[in-house]
Amino acid sequence: MKIFIVSSARSGSTILGEILDKHKDVVQWYEPYFIWDYKIGPKGNDLRTQSDVTDIVVEYVRKEFNVFLKKSKKRVVVDKSPQNSYKIDFIYSIFPDAKFIHLTRDGRDVVHSVYRETINRRTAVKSQGLIFVLKEIYSALSRQYYWRNRLQAIVYEFKTMHRLGNYFNKNKSLNKQIGWGIRFPGWEKVHGKVSDVVFSAMQWTEAEKYIEQSLKKIPNSNILQVRYEDLVEEPEISLKAIYQFMGLDYSESMGFGSVLNKNKIGQFYKYFNLNQQSEALSVVSDTLDRLNYQ
Repeated sequence: MKIFIVSSARSGSTILGEILDKHKDVVQWYEPYFIWDYKIGPKGNDLRTQSDVTDIVVEYVRKEFNVFLKKSKKRVVVDKSPQNSYKIDFIYSIFPDAKFIHLTRDGRDVVHSVYRETINRRTAVKSQGLIFVLKEIYSALSRQYYWRNRLQAIVYEFKTMHRLGNYFNKNKSLNKQIGWGIRFPGWEKVHGKVSDVVFSAMQWTEAEKYIEQSLKKIPNSNILQVRYEDLVEEPEISLKAIYQFMGLDYSESMGFGSVLNKNKIGQFYKYFNLNQQSEALSVVSDTLDRLNYQ
């Protein structure tokens, strides 16, 4: 079984992936972008659609996921890539039996988290340069369980050469200001022209828009809606629902408390000043209403 967590970046997908990975029948494949895009190559944004699905792509991706599952000796593989939010149609065309967990988080807290990550990475790239790049590469490779996948990631990086020192603007001509996160369609028209707060807010709203549109095409039985706040506040209830959705048994003995942090809820109003709050809310308010967060 293939499970895909779809969410904007900084919505808790890493935490959820780590929790699910503790189950005896589950293995997490950490962001295998180098598999999804190997036969396609990099593009100007993270959107992948049915038009990108060819026989060669289908054969390659299915083979690699089957090899990964076989090597893991598990029943279920979970892919928690934030880029999944822009390729649900693409994934479903390759895996018609795929199941999707839509993980939502209060957009205000997402904006806070994305903004801070953007600033931290921009500072690190400028101050540490190649050292930071090498640390990032090592960290990414260490998250891959098998050397086969580590080598695939290295080959893909050298094949495309778009990540060295350039974590967001993969189009070199646009590399005027280092950014971070999911690249929504049309990002290059606004990146650097709006504040980092506004751009972080757009990353959340655009991701949620695409997820909502794409999931309408998927049978309801293949979709589970999960709130980050519910997962943190009442993990047992959320996890029981998730494992039932996956057809697996739930056991409290699996443990999860160490990766859940309630202090990360409600940071928006503590961190941003009034002007920044106003900027962000002007972008996210409608989506907050639609997701019943307001």
